[in-house]
Amino acid sequence: MTHVTKDGKEIPISEMSDSHLRNTILFYERKAKEGFEVVRGECTGDLLESWVYREEMIGQEARKHLNLDEYLAEATRRGLQVYGWTQ
Repeated sequence: MTHVTKDGKEIPISEMSDSHLRNTILFYERKAKEGFEVVRGECTGDLLESWVYREEMIGQEARKHLNLDEYLAEATRRGLQVYGWTQ
């Protein structure tokens, strides 16, 4: 599985530094608790055929959307402790 950085670069989760992995886990956990909006859509050039779908995600649904379990599995594999993370 890959992680997309702020600048859009894709890197395998297994190649993230320990600090980057920890910070990502804490950030994603915080976002899952707060909730966020996912916006999907398609612009066809014809406004009558274009569509937008908005969905609010929070908690377990948000954690799943963010693939948080993949990041946690990598942290566990490395034996990393993520201070401040609560399940």
